[in-house]
Amino acid sequence: QKRHREAEDRVNRLARYDQLTGLPSRETFMELLQADLEEAERRRSLVSLVVCGIDDFKSVNEQCGFRTGDLLLQTVADRLTQRLGGNRFTLARLGSDQFAIVEKGLRDGFQAADTADQILACVSQPMVFDDQTVSMTATLGIAMFPGDASKPDRLLQSAEQTMALAKQ
Repeated sequence: QKRHREAEDRVNRLARYDQLTGLPSRETFMELLQADLEEAERRRSLVSLVVCGIDDFKSVNEQCGFRTGDLLLQTVADRLTQRLGGNRFTLARLGSDQFAIVEKGLRDGFQAADTADQILACVSQPMVFDDQTVSMTATLGIAMFPGDASKPDRLLQSAEQTMALAKQ
């Protein structure tokens, strides 16, 4: 009975967290974001949501192989976690090469811009795998609560659209 429950817990955890990076998955992230926005509403504070997409990630997989691609995503996740750990931030992996970073308790948009610079720094610092040095860039989309949207799905949509426009 106990073993069965442990296996079930593990399956649930795997669904809730991204297996490669250990970050919350998209579904879990939406729940966390909902809670973050409710808290911000109570405290009358701002929240920024940054969607970070690694540029041209497909070509990294093609040129360096999927193992290197996976290592690269893990490295980015680790760097983001180290630099933006703590209660003010919620991090997640939304899918293939996309990460989400929520910053809570903001006073103004300038703080969000500063965080965006830190995110870009995490990605653009060269990485070395098997004597191969890989340099990446990323494109960001930012949305602010409550200015841009008041619902979690709308806020994410807004940040994703901003990133898509920036990529173009």
